[in-house]
Amino acid sequence: MNAIGKIRAAAEGSARRHGVELLDVELLGEGARKVLRVTLEKESGVSLTDCTAVSRDLGAVLDVENLIDGRYVLEVSSAGLDRPLKDKKDYMRNIGKLIKIVTSVKVEGQNSLVGRLTAADDDCISLEPSGGSVRIPYADISRARLEIEIK
Repeated sequence: MNAIGKIRAAAEGSARRHGVELLDVELLGEGARKVLRVTLEKESGVSLTDCTAVSRDLGAVLDVENLIDGRYVLEVSSAGLDRPLKDKKDYMRNIGKLIKIVTSVKVEGQNSLVGRLTAADDDCISLEPSGGSVRIPYADISRARLEIEIK
């Protein structure tokens, strides 16, 4: 397992111990300017207490196991209300929510669509933009994120 794989495994363990789900791990920068960014998710919402607990736990594990060479800054945060959707699991977890996607090919004459995510399977998603339903293969999605809904 490579270094980022070991860091991800440590972050998953810390998140699990504190009742949250790990969404993403990014190691950015080089030398003395390294930043380890850890993003968390929880159905009821990630609190400051959750972030603090995971940060302390993960920081101790990283230091004891010496998984990052040299100095680094550890950032632990919630994914946020308008968080990006990165994989099939993200889409499946957010069925029924309003999303915005940017595609690499035109869908209904556009490369950007906003609509309700109605389904997600192993190959594609179903989205209901204004006026109908479209199926979009994951391979055609450049990026996607949740849209903030004001009720």
